[in-house]
Amino acid sequence: MSASLRSFGIGLFVAGAALGMVQLTSKESPDTQQSVKDTSTTATTVKTLEKENAALKKELTALEKKLTKQQQKQPAKKATATYTLHIETGMGTTEITNTLQKDGIISDAREFEQYIIDQGQATRLQNGSFTLQKDMSYAAILKALTN
Repeated sequence: MSASLRSFGIGLFVAGAALGMVQLTSKESPDTQQSVKDTSTTATTVKTLEKENAALKKELTALEKKLTKQQQKQPAKKATATYTLHIETGMGTTEITNTLQKDGIISDAREFEQYIIDQGQATRLQNGSFTLQKDMSYAAILKALTN
């Protein structure tokens, strides 16, 4: 009976060991399970980010097109032509206004000369070099020449 009991005990031990080995080899360890979950989560995250990236690229393209259209609608700003007028001693109002008209700063020399006279500034024009722009008003030109 003791031999039978011993054989039975050894049988149980071998069976338990065999089951333990099967369990260890067939089931993934918790670390492996976590790694599989991480890989799955990473793949899902990558897919989500790729979708968001594609949507953002479409939005960027649409915004670039909109900007291009707006830029085409807006007229290009013209560079304002600058001109340097040199007034020397002895130059009269007529000579100055004719020079300004000839160089395209004003459209009508007589009209500007009359404006200078009407403003009482004909005797206040200064000698020197003055930088003027084509889009300046009569008042701005006169102010530049008298200061």
